[in-house]
Amino acid sequence: MHNLILHPALEKELTFLLNNPSKVPPILCFHSVPAQGKTVFAKYLADELAGDVSYFDANLHLTSKNDYSYIAKEISYRSGFLAVDSNWSKHFKRCFIIDEWHNFTDVRQDSYKVLFDEVSERNCLIIICCNTTQGRPINKTLTDAIYSRCHTINFNITRSQVAEVAAMAKENFPMLSDDFINKSLPDWRVIHRKVQMKT
Repeated sequence: MHNLILHPALEKELTFLLNNPSKVPPILCFHSVPAQGKTVFAKYLADELAGDVSYFDANLHLTSKNDYSYIAKEISYRSGFLAVDSNWSKHFKRCFIIDEWHNFTDVRQDSYKVLFDEVSERNCLIIICCNTTQGRPINKTLTDAIYSRCHTINFNITRSQVAEVAAMAKENFPMLSDDFINKSLPDWRVIHRKVQMKT
């Protein structure tokens, strides 16, 4: 998590998940505009809390008609057993991350209802990451059935938080100008790419 620059309010919420695994809801949804660190933190949280981690990219459906069902079948299959090299000391047996969830149609999302219910009862953690916009917030991006099953966490930087986050970015990346940081936020990919070019 040290590679992420998070507003204190969001950092407090994410730290709670890390420090209180027994209180982590079995189905999490991280949402925001792109490039806010959703996937990075999802993988970090999964590694910390789960004995085994599986990552799936919903974008794969763009190249194969079978990938939607493949993801569901893999989750159903893998949730039923422990891998030989699983870390038994972790709170969750397994974690399944489904990235780019927003690319699923409503029908495809709802096809996961029963699966999510079953898998969450097997001591497994599910994390879905999806992009949202001001015109399409999380309650419009997820179907009602999936939304009601998820504990949602908003990774967006609010207008009132921009100045504080920009100051944090400047402290971490002094080689960047204030003007560049202010123009680039909230796109952390642009900022990190510029940092790589300057170091």
